[in-house]
Amino acid sequence: MSERQRCFYGNKKAPFLVFKTGVSHHQHIQDDNVSMRHGFGISLWKDIFPLQIDHDCQIYANPSAWWNAEISLNFLRHHFGHRDNMDDKILLLWGDVSGHWTQDVMDNAASINVVLLKVPTRYTYACQPADVAWNHPFKTRLCRRWVERLRARIANHHAQERIHAAKARESTNKIADIASKEIQAVAREKIAKLQAENESAAFELVAPKRQEITAWIAESWTELSATTIVSGFERLSCLGILAVLVSLKSKKTLKLSVLCSTDLLTLVLRTRQFTQTTNLLAVAVLTTSNLYT
Repeated sequence: MSERQRCFYGNKKAPFLVFKTGVSHHQHIQDDNVSMRHGFGISLWKDIFPLQIDHDCQIYANPSAWWNAEISLNFLRHHFGHRDNMDDKILLLWGDVSGHWTQDVMDNAASINVVLLKVPTRYTYACQPADVAWNHPFKTRLCRRWVERLRARIANHHAQERIHAAKARESTNKIADIASKEIQAVAREKIAKLQAENESAAFELVAPKRQEITAWIAESWTELSATTIVSGFERLSCLGILAVLVSLKSKKTLKLSVLCSTDLLTLVLRTRQFTQTTNLLAVAVLTTSNLYT
């Protein structure tokens, strides 16, 4: 990993999305869904797999639409398991979520030279670059797309209502004409038919499909500028923190996994003025998001 490929220069990794889906009643099928199709069934996977390619992302599913240890393992393997220089250590700020800190996850991270550092639960606003600078503009873009979709559906409904009103006026004239010319039984039947043809459809709020949500997330993530990403590290004084953690005279074994959550907060508060780095090893800081559908 070259110097310019590090996250604190504003580069971004492919996002991981988690959708909600059901569980197969047959355990062997569910096992195949998890191991071969990211948790999706055979039919859904045919739609999901192309989305990953089209939008450069990874899409998983489970009954709760929540991040878990299995996804954490896949996340580590996907982003760090096959990098060019496996000897360089990666420092990963890892949220205090149960799925991040199972023994399997920690062992896997250690095996591929990824050093996990826990972000304090109540201090992500100060210790997590994503919360500091990225999440607000990212979620604002998602919200804008959702509002645009609502406006489009409402505008379409109003257009259909205008068409219906015009047809209703036309039907009223036809009904009056039928009532004056036809015998009562025939008129009643024709009038009922005209009224049935012109029933107004109520506005229906339909949830966006997985395809739409995936596109929204991918587009919003792509639109985040390098400047925005960098600002998360700058406002956190993260370069100084990383220097304190991994500035070494030689590439000795790092033992940072034993740091408790308060250590990161302490470093944030004490290294605001620290700007110079020495022999800084390869560093990547990433965050994950859970999506509900």
